[in-house]
Amino acid sequence: MKMASLLGAIVRTDADSGDRHVVRRVVLVVAFIALLVRVIYYFELSSKPYFGVPLLDSRWWLQDAQELLRRGFPDTHAFFRPPFYSFYLAALLATTGNAAIAIAPLLQAFIGVAFCCVVTLTAIRCWNIAAGVAAGCLAALYGPLVFYEQELLSDGFALFWLSLFLLMFLRARQYGGL
Repeated sequence: MKMASLLGAIVRTDADSGDRHVVRRVVLVVAFIALLVRVIYYFELSSKPYFGVPLLDSRWWLQDAQELLRRGFPDTHAFFRPPFYSFYLAALLATTGNAAIAIAPLLQAFIGVAFCCVVTLTAIRCWNIAAGVAAGCLAALYGPLVFYEQELLSDGFALFWLSLFLLMFLRARQYGGL
């Protein structure tokens, strides 16, 4: 599916089609900025000696994912933390092996790009295109967000899913779905 048609399925305004094209362009520009920042940071991070060495909470998430692969569904500490991220890491470990430690931050960078797009669309839906540009660029360039997206932590996932839920809620409310 082409990116423009995917954005067309998400972006719906009551205005004419010219506004929809502007919104698509705005989202694509924000996505490009966010992707550029995250890829630069990923390559900078990958040159560090501690790259690929999970520490503290990252280590816990990785051990939990490895335990899921060994034993199946968690039993003793079931849902001490939200399980979705452990399932994601376990699936990544099962498909890529030890390379998952280097691949996960890159995949999470793409989820961060999607988060910036969702923030842009939410701001446009709530206010206007200028607010969407501002919110999307702030999310794309916010240093702590970029940093935590590249760690083996669930924070980036949680932000993406919560913001996507908010956008879908606003859309359903606007079109009478709620």
